[in-house]
Amino acid sequence: MLRSLSYRATQNQTLLNDRRSKLLEIHAPSTANNITSVKEINARKSSTTWQDERFWLEVTMPTATAKNMYVYFGCSKCGRRSNEPENAVYKCLKCSAIDATSIPRITFKVDVTDGTAETELTFFSKEVEMLTGITCAEIWSLKQN
Repeated sequence: MLRSLSYRATQNQTLLNDRRSKLLEIHAPSTANNITSVKEINARKSSTTWQDERFWLEVTMPTATAKNMYVYFGCSKCGRRSNEPENAVYKCLKCSAIDATSIPRITFKVDVTDGTAETELTFFSKEVEMLTGITCAEIWSLKQN
């Protein structure tokens, strides 16, 4: 078994080196923020895309409205949706935090375009707060009124 793995590693050295360098770039990205087009993103195959990859896009959101923001209560530690009332302290079933608090969280789905193509992006609480400049709790309050 060990010989077989060693042989495969020797035969696939280029592939392994490519994957190693890709992982290194993902976990220690360069400081250059190269803009990627939406068309390039859409052309990528899921088999060659890594979950932790990050891309810089320069896009417009022609249909962005508050209707695209879904506010819910979720875990203060991991963000998972919760059935607990606001500010309730509970044990989260996903992250196992015993001191999780049910707080307002947001999912914001919006179509974006850069002139080359369109795609749908999903932003979560932290990104929504950065985009809008207001907190999830404030958005929750605005959506209730």
